[in-house]
Amino acid sequence: MNHGGQPPAAGQRIASKAVKALLRYRRLSPGALLTTSSLLLLAAVLVEAEPKWLISPDAREPWRVALDRVERTREPIMAFVCIENQQLTIMMETETFGQIDVDKAIRDFLCVRVNALDVRNRPFLDSYQVGRLDLDVNVADVEHRGEVQAQGRAHTYPVTLFINPDGQLEHVVYGFATPGDFHQVLERVQQVMQVHDELRAKADDAKALARLGGLYVELQRYPAGREVLEKALALDQDGKLGIGETALLDLAITYMAAEENSKALEAISRHMDTYPESELRCKAHFLLGGAQLASVEPDRVTVEELTAKGDAEGAAKARERLLEGRRRAEEAWSWFESAKGDAPCAKTEWSDYSLGALAGLRAEMAYEPIAQEVDQLVAENKIEAAVTKLREFGADKTYQGTDRACEALFHAGEILLKAGKRAEALAQWRKLTSDDPKENPCAHTLWRGQAMGAIQENEKP
Repeated sequence: MNHGGQPPAAGQRIASKAVKALLRYRRLSPGALLTTSSLLLLAAVLVEAEPKWLISPDAREPWRVALDRVERTREPIMAFVCIENQQLTIMMETETFGQIDVDKAIRDFLCVRVNALDVRNRPFLDSYQVGRLDLDVNVADVEHRGEVQAQGRAHTYPVTLFINPDGQLEHVVYGFATPGDFHQVLERVQQVMQVHDELRAKADDAKALARLGGLYVELQRYPAGREVLEKALALDQDGKLGIGETALLDLAITYMAAEENSKALEAISRHMDTYPESELRCKAHFLLGGAQLASVEPDRVTVEELTAKGDAEGAAKARERLLEGRRRAEEAWSWFESAKGDAPCAKTEWSDYSLGALAGLRAEMAYEPIAQEVDQLVAENKIEAAVTKLREFGADKTYQGTDRACEALFHAGEILLKAGKRAEALAQWRKLTSDDPKENPCAHTLWRGQAMGAIQENEKP
């Protein structure tokens, strides 16, 4: 997950998409007509739909009572660290904890409410390093986190901690989480703890380790997932247990998240060679294309840097590597266009992701020479020709709606504005502002927002 202002690397984006495709959200089905008695029953259930917060029987803080209690009862803990009356705290309590499915799942945990600003709770917060973003845990909804400063350390609230019966931190969710997302986390955390129990009985259970690694990947705990998956595969070197069919691809995702794309490619290739007819071959081809493209991402940056320095020879060599990596990614994703790939993968997330990535990649490769030609036309003051070239690319049905096509249409407006054709520039940008994809193929891209900002900045009051 991206914590800073820079976009995530290609491998991290592909890994994130892969994890999203693995997850399924449980939803309540629409209800039929309700009788008066059923409405009263539903109302009674909804009143109960909230965590049973542990109340300390003495002067001790509830979290101290909880940690003492789990030593005897072996219950897992869910600690909700929050600031009272903060907006996100209220949203979590009313919208998430109050959802029936979430409430039922929460009842398997010993629930503790921790006031983040109460100094008596400082030992608990320090013990679990609450608020730090460098832990091997998932950080959800970073863009919505509220921050306060305490003892020189930035904290993010609310924070929901899942602590296993041994008192060890199992997972963390920062900020607000929707009922569907939170229920998914609850299920995975419960499954993680169940596998831990299996491993206490048999620490070298390769199948249990592989399941644990897969759960860690779904929770985006990539370093932890990598560790157990490598151990699992080492215990099944002859492949007799058959764990490689899922474990190799899960391991590849952890490598991609760490930008170790050569290792990811090795794991994916091993999977495809060993399990050519696997039901997971759609996922494998998607990851293959992503790893191929991510492996040459540094070369894209190198081309730009060496070109700026005037090192034409070095830039040319880096460009060759970049084009070769893109060609290999295109080959992997174009498999979904073939009869061999379409039959097993049609209408799957892997096909949708891959064909979307393929369209973007082809647009990227096609746009580069056009961008160079446009720069030359602008340098020669051939503004209309440059704008026409960009508009034609943006309207080409092969690339329409891709990031590069939308960038071309936005850039046409920039060129018109610099040429003093302000009215034409505004008209160009207005075409990108509709939120209807049928009218504006760029409606769901960042360029719609860019166009709206450009209009606001340059339109006369």
